[in-house]
Amino acid sequence: MTTVYNQTQFQLVAMAAIIHPKRPIREIISEENLLELAGDIKERGLIHPIVLKLPVDGKYEIIAGERRFLACQRLGLYEVPCAIRDDDDKTAEFTKLAENFKREDVNPYDEGKYYQRLVDELGLAPRDIAEATNRSMGYIHARLDLISGDPTLASAVQDGIIGLGVGLELNKLPTPEKRTFYLQYAIDYGATLRLVQQWVRDETTSHPWTGQEVVGVTNPLAEIGPSTLQYECEVCGEMLVTNEVYTIRASAQCKADVLRMRQILKEQEKRGQKAG
Repeated sequence: MTTVYNQTQFQLVAMAAIIHPKRPIREIISEENLLELAGDIKERGLIHPIVLKLPVDGKYEIIAGERRFLACQRLGLYEVPCAIRDDDDKTAEFTKLAENFKREDVNPYDEGKYYQRLVDELGLAPRDIAEATNRSMGYIHARLDLISGDPTLASAVQDGIIGLGVGLELNKLPTPEKRTFYLQYAIDYGATLRLVQQWVRDETTSHPWTGQEVVGVTNPLAEIGPSTLQYECEVCGEMLVTNEVYTIRASAQCKADVLRMRQILKEQEKRGQKAG
């Protein structure tokens, strides 16, 4: 049965007749997330239909909903509810933008790659993309700049090793060797964006670090004095300068357990002082 509403057809379409989008937004889709989505679809059904273009040679191209399609594949479904639109390439991409970029789970790297394809293949300007996604020009340019910069930094952002801001800042360094060195240092020691900005300022102003060991200066933190940023250690409560602070990846539960243990130790210390 086919239902038509607002120039869109709604009908069941065989999975075998659906093909992947010509311009996918995500280069990597987590299998774990797909299995979780498949579990939701199995329990509740496919709430939002997969959006397709009218068929060419009997095949429907996905406009929006590729993850839903892949999750349905994992479930072995024969057919799925779809919304079929008679869109040209540009309109189809705007539909894709409207669905996907309202979300926060699209990696900045994937965004940048997709935006660049729209510029190269469809002749869209960054302003067109900004208007379609309701984003600022700065937001769009930042992701395009990431893609046009050092590929090592772009890959680090894609993998979630560093954030977009750190990647863009490290791209300002003049040589690949320096960008690689500071990237590794940021990974090893959990540098903040503010600290990376200071590294870049130091490198591009009067006293750049050359990468060679100098007496008394063996790393890019050595010249940063204690008058810079300070943080409270979330474990012991001590105030620390930036070059004494380390970033670790932890779940919300682990962080809560650490803070709870810190509170217990504080209370025990107070009881000990009273008893004394």
